[in-house]
Amino acid sequence: MKSGKGSPVSGFRRLRVRPIALGVAAALFALGLSPGRSHALPVGEQVTAGTATVQRSGSSVTVTQSTPNAAINWQAFGIAAGEAVRFSQPAASSIVLNRVVGQDPSQIMGSLSSNGQVFLLNPNGVLFGAGAQVSVGGLVASTLSMSDADFMAGRQSLTRGSIAGSVVNHASIVVPSGGYVALIAPQVVNAGSINSPGGTVALAAGDKVTLTLDNGSLLGFSVDQGTLNGLVENRQAIRADGGVVILTAKAMDSITRSLINNTGIIEAGTLAGRDGAIWLEASDIRNSGTLASSQIGLRAVNAITLESGSRISADGVSQGRTIDLTGGFVGLGGTVSADGVNGGTIRATALGTLSLAENVSARGLGGAGGRIEYKSGGVTIESNSSVSDVSGATVGGSLSVNAAGGLLGSGTYRARGETGEGGRIDLSGGTVRLLSAQIDASGATRGGLVRIGGAYQGGRTDELDAGSRERFVGRFGDAAQMATSARTFLNDGANIDVSARGAAGDGGTAIVWSNQETTFLGAINATGALRGGAIELSSKDVLRRADLGRVDTGPGGLLLLDPKNIVIGDTAAAAGWSLQAILGSGYSGGKNVDLPLDSNGGFATVVALNSAGDRLAVGSYFNDGASGANTDSGAVHLFTFTDRNFSGGALAATLGSGYTGGRNVNVPLDAYDYFGTSVALNAAGDRLAVGAYGDAGASNANPYSGAVRLFTFTDSNFSGGALAATIGSGYTGGNNVNVALDAYDLFGSSVALSARGDRLAAGAMYDGGAGNANSYSGAVRLFTCLLYTSDAADE
Repeated sequence: MKSGKGSPVSGFRRLRVRPIALGVAAALFALGLSPGRSHALPVGEQVTAGTATVQRSGSSVTVTQSTPNAAINWQAFGIAAGEAVRFSQPAASSIVLNRVVGQDPSQIMGSLSSNGQVFLLNPNGVLFGAGAQVSVGGLVASTLSMSDADFMAGRQSLTRGSIAGSVVNHASIVVPSGGYVALIAPQVVNAGSINSPGGTVALAAGDKVTLTLDNGSLLGFSVDQGTLNGLVENRQAIRADGGVVILTAKAMDSITRSLINNTGIIEAGTLAGRDGAIWLEASDIRNSGTLASSQIGLRAVNAITLESGSRISADGVSQGRTIDLTGGFVGLGGTVSADGVNGGTIRATALGTLSLAENVSARGLGGAGGRIEYKSGGVTIESNSSVSDVSGATVGGSLSVNAAGGLLGSGTYRARGETGEGGRIDLSGGTVRLLSAQIDASGATRGGLVRIGGAYQGGRTDELDAGSRERFVGRFGDAAQMATSARTFLNDGANIDVSARGAAGDGGTAIVWSNQETTFLGAINATGALRGGAIELSSKDVLRRADLGRVDTGPGGLLLLDPKNIVIGDTAAAAGWSLQAILGSGYSGGKNVDLPLDSNGGFATVVALNSAGDRLAVGSYFNDGASGANTDSGAVHLFTFTDRNFSGGALAATLGSGYTGGRNVNVPLDAYDYFGTSVALNAAGDRLAVGAYGDAGASNANPYSGAVRLFTFTDSNFSGGALAATIGSGYTGGNNVNVALDAYDLFGSSVALSARGDRLAAGAMYDGGAGNANSYSGAVRLFTCLLYTSDAADE
């Protein structure tokens, strides 16, 4: 064993916190319902506060309440199909608290009605069946508890007891105008319809929740204590036109997670001139359905994921339409729209990564365009299927990107003014890389203002002469301050249009700036029939390249090149790269592939393509196996695409510990093997080499000596995957190869396959040389490996 080799690899064994998986099935079946359980009418009543009487007549029960508030304990509370429970209350502001103290969940399959407000609290669970009819002034259904003292004193505080099941709705729940529906439990699922015109619908997951009620209305609520595996899910329809829909799922602590998942429709439109609102807040928010309201807000501690095909819409005539999305990670697929007569406002803020994949618009369909703001503390990544549009039927709106970790954009940005002036587009960040991005701020009467990487001269205006001030700054009024980019790069597929289309139009302004280095290989159109526009291609330090062949200011226009150092000419253009797709957790829409990845899995540390570029191997060497219990054993994920442009991306197979079924291959691995350290595909994509530099040899006694595993497939779709051979310390038998390795050689730290897949190069970056005296000098071992059994005769 080589001395001192422990320290370079000791960091691999790091403490990692793994999120708890949230299962919808757990939320549905936590009720403990069984087909044989009775749905009989409520029984075993005891009035514990206030005054109320209970009358039974055949299949119906009538509860007559004579005090404003009343609390009743029931041994069981259920309503079978064809049965009815009616609460007759003094006024719409009256509340009856029904508390189940028996062991059975409440199954509401028949009719529940009242002229006031009904609380149903059952820690065993509450289910509203598909055929149930619920018509009340206000409804609280919860598996949390509330004391009589708090209830009678007007303190609507719900707290979890020793058990707390789920609340599930399959029914049609209707409350009158201004009423409310509140479903509260650790897990809440709506698979039916809820309608509260002008009122409030609240679905909340937590262990302690406080409601604020006033005269029959729910003014608000707070989740004071989160819960383990909190879940709020909407599968069908929630409507509160002119009112508010609030979905909240709060986690127990910073380690656990909570989830809001909307696959249905949530609407809170305008009613009698009053705008509605939708608010969602959780650790994670996933939307593959529809959210539609004048005001929409999503807050996620971890991630907001908008799936392809989803829709978030603040469309309509209201002037105050806003969509506000804030999360650790924000992935925008589907459609996010604040279109209207005049465009609304869309803000997307990510503390980490922001991903743009499909359509975001705040267009002015009859007037001015709106505003879109993107901010990220990490990187902002935009694939070429992304379109951000603030165009207006009259004048264009404003669009800004500020990515502290850098902007990588291949999408389309529009701020067109159809009959008036073009709008404003600001793109900046730590670095700016625009690969075939399309930027349009053209107008009819005047082109707009586009600033990439910074403002004019990086924001310096103190030395501007009057003419420059008017052309670059003054004619656009007060332009917002913007961050400056260290490096700005536009490839030969990038296009900027700030032209004026009208017969008497004035060309707009385009600025490309950096603090350190600017490379411009794209095209700019700033022409205008009346007067050409103004263009600055510059840097505080180096203008590395400025290809002027497709830069057109038009007659009377102005071109400024003012860096410290400059290289100008007809240089070799970039290859025209454009971002086609992203594979990763939460990336959705377009060609992106959303993957169910664990934190700290090391996904994409290494990658390999076949020769056609339509098959991909991705190493994930910190993967803990299918069960999550085989720490850092590692895995390799295999993907197929329907063409060479990475369309139709799909996860075809996973190779690793415990992965079975489909095309998966269960590989015998130990903890800390780091399988997937390196990967290599042959030309056809049916042979694969995978390094595992943490492998301890066949006897598991040679730590970090390393190994390489070779796999065969029956076709290039990764069918019939099999482990064909293992090369490493002590591996013998079959096609295995026993290699003389020392501990901490890290054999398999790199691998390469020939086109046929019958030749292998494998690196051991910590090999100490033949005499083991040249520490960390490294070595490469070359192997012939006849994976094609028919090839022997060809050699």
